[in-house]
Formats: sequence, structure tokens, C-alpha cells
Amino acid sequence: MPMSYRIDTVQKAVFLEGSGVLTDEEMIDCVRHLRGDAQLETGMPTLSDMRAVQRLAISRRGIDEMIAVMAATDANRGAAKAAIVASEDLQFGMARMLQMKADEKVHPEFRVFREMAAAKAWIGLD
Repeated sequence: MPMSYRIDTVQKAVFLEGSGVLTDEEMIDCVRHLRGDAQLETGMPTLSDMRAVQRLAISRRGIDEMIAVMAATDANRGAAKAAIVASEDLQFGMARMLQMKADEKVHPEFRVFREMAAAKAWIGLD
């Protein structure tokens, strides 16, 4: 599966991972399932690792739809931080677009990083 998530109940954090060819539908479906997961606690930080994505087939429409899914389930997230790690320029740019479009509209608060250590530090994970 090109995008998956895992909720760590010990660290109280969400980990998403992208790989291979990532499409709008796969991204939106993963977020929809995450937002409906009973283990998701309000305020959990999220770390999204997109470094293994070989080809990003995400559109602006897909980002808008994902934000709509997040807005419809925003009560499940509450105030939280979400770090996205993207090493390739296209991935980084699309993640920044998500950050800008989501800013002040939905939770969590997004930031995009190129380095895993900086992303972990920002969301408070060691």
C-alpha cells in the first residue's frame, strides 16, 4: 500500500509512511481511515515520512479533497502538530502546498522538513 499509518499508543503519536507511486485516492483514503480510527486521540502529533515515495501523483484537487476530509473530522484531531518529511523537491513542494492550504483551516498544524531529526524535534519525539 503506497500510504499507510500506525498509531503508537505508547508514544501517543501517529506515524504515516508513503512509498512507491502515491495517488490522490490513496492519500485521501489513508487520511479518512486514520481520522476514523478509534485509537486516534485528540492532540496526538503526526510524523509523515514521504522519503520512499518514488512518484508523486497528487493533484491540487486531491489536496483540497484531503483538507475537506480533515475539516469534516477536525474534532478528532484537536490542536496537534504534524511534521512531513520529504527529500525530493516535488514532494517537498506539494507538502508545502498542503501546509499553506490547511493553515488556520484544519488541525493539525503542518510543517515540512527535509531532515527526520528536525521533524521529530518539532513534534516532540526523540
